[in-house]
Amino acid sequence: MPGNLGCTPTEKEKSSMNAPIALNVENMTLSFGGIVAVDDLSLEVKTGELVGLIGPNGAGKTTVFNILSGIYLPQNGNIRVFGKPIDGFKTHQITRAGLVRTFQNIRLFKEMSVADNIKVGFYHENSYGLKDAFFQTHFFHNQETQLMKKVHELMELLELSAYQNKLAKALAYGDQKKLELARALATGAKLLLLDEPVAGMNRSETQWFMKTILNVKQRFGLSMLVIEHDMHLVMGVCERIYVMEHGIKIAEGSPKAIQNDLRVIEAYLGKKSRA
Repeated sequence: MPGNLGCTPTEKEKSSMNAPIALNVENMTLSFGGIVAVDDLSLEVKTGELVGLIGPNGAGKTTVFNILSGIYLPQNGNIRVFGKPIDGFKTHQITRAGLVRTFQNIRLFKEMSVADNIKVGFYHENSYGLKDAFFQTHFFHNQETQLMKKVHELMELLELSAYQNKLAKALAYGDQKKLELARALATGAKLLLLDEPVAGMNRSETQWFMKTILNVKQRFGLSMLVIEHDMHLVMGVCERIYVMEHGIKIAEGSPKAIQNDLRVIEAYLGKKSRA
């Protein structure tokens, strides 16, 4: 799971330079009837980069995520994940390409335990067949042992070990958010889309999640695109930020540049009245 700890900074820089862009979106457009939800949007996430996507309510951010995760099909544009086009892919095909999404409204298997929710995420690593499972073969037990070892590693990483046998629906809200992240990591994600990961969390939970996002990004070598209204998190963890308003990208740049961008300030606070 962890990257090569023996790499020197120079080697890492070279590797990053040679790596394909994690996400490349070109001229993406989607309309619903006469309403343009996303208008000619282009953006990119470099390999190993954590990028924010922000904007007022109704800006089109969630629609972008719905397109990228295969829920909506755009009328125009190209989408590439690590250099490979995913245009027209179904959700499970996009997941296999390495792009995985979490949701603002948590989507867990509520009647399953914490451990089983994470185990489901590892479905792609199961190589035993129905016959092995039915007859409980030696191969089946070896596979299950290795799988559960990985499940326990993720539970420990996200501080969920104490709840491994607890039903997902019985978890506190913040712990459900942790579980959703753990399951996303179990899929083998390379590019993670986080949809308002700290929505509904208190300040201490948000601080924990900020540290965790940075930790899992480094440990698993992830690239990330984050939608979030909590500006403390966005400015604290994102390396670059895109800003949308009414489906249009109005700004992009470093956190400091975005904080001082007059168009962004107007989008959030409204234009100053003139005397």
